[in-house]
Amino acid sequence: MISSGLNDLMAAEHRAVVREGGCIYFRQGPRQVRLAQREIYYVESARDDLIVRLRYERYTIHCTMKHFVECLSAKDFVQVHRSFLVRLDRIASISAAGLTMDNMAQKIPIGELYHDGLMRRLVRF
Repeated sequence: MISSGLNDLMAAEHRAVVREGGCIYFRQGPRQVRLAQREIYYVESARDDLIVRLRYERYTIHCTMKHFVECLSAKDFVQVHRSFLVRLDRIASISAAGLTMDNMAQKIPIGELYHDGLMRRLVRF
């Protein structure tokens, strides 16, 4: 359950997502959800919504990618395509066709503009 302080912050700033410590907080329909950042595998942009993928679950949040990126730990995540943000320690393999995440079959594309940045981050990681 989100504390009244976080709930007030979300309402006052009209924010769909709020970060506190290593967790993010957001509304999922009538529920309020607390999610540890380490549980996130990747985030996909779908028009005006974001799909946050965990190992066995997914959440849809009405939020921009820019705002969501601001709420996450910059050292753990990297944008690999204009529509995809991935957690570095969940990347299983990288190929010319894209990358795959641990225990997931879906290929995530790597945009030309993001390829060099991803490789630099992986070397430092």
